[in-house]
Amino acid sequence: MLVDVSLGLSLESWIRGSGHDAVFVREIDPRLSDSAILQRAQQEDRIVVTMDKDFGELVFRSQHPHRGVLLLRFEEQSASASVPILSEILGRHAARLQGSFAVYQNGHLGIRRRQHGATTPVRPVRGSEGSTDVSISSGRAPFAAFPFPK
Repeated sequence: MLVDVSLGLSLESWIRGSGHDAVFVREIDPRLSDSAILQRAQQEDRIVVTMDKDFGELVFRSQHPHRGVLLLRFEEQSASASVPILSEILGRHAARLQGSFAVYQNGHLGIRRRQHGATTPVRPVRGSEGSTDVSISSGRAPFAAFPFPK
């Protein structure tokens, strides 16, 4: 993964210590443009992990090529509360993030997979026992629903 500076030092520190194959934009050039980050991630076959919504603009409006983007929207959560969520996402869903645009916000993880140059929309659906299932709204995509506990 290529970790954007928007994640902050605490999450970067956790990622560094967790054993994930990660490169940190802060160590390359903290002023690297979002477009250059996507390009580097593409060249190195890495997903981008970020909290910067501008990556959505680049991927969907500008159709910028990518290997995957995980956009984390932690609404006023401390880094200590964010670490278990990121750990859960990377631990259970890493393979699904490759080639996808994924957004975590308010206990929901939504993933849009690229399908022949387009994206397949995903919608969160309420599951049992307070979990949230993510399912694809188009029956064409070979992708199973999965739970994400709150």
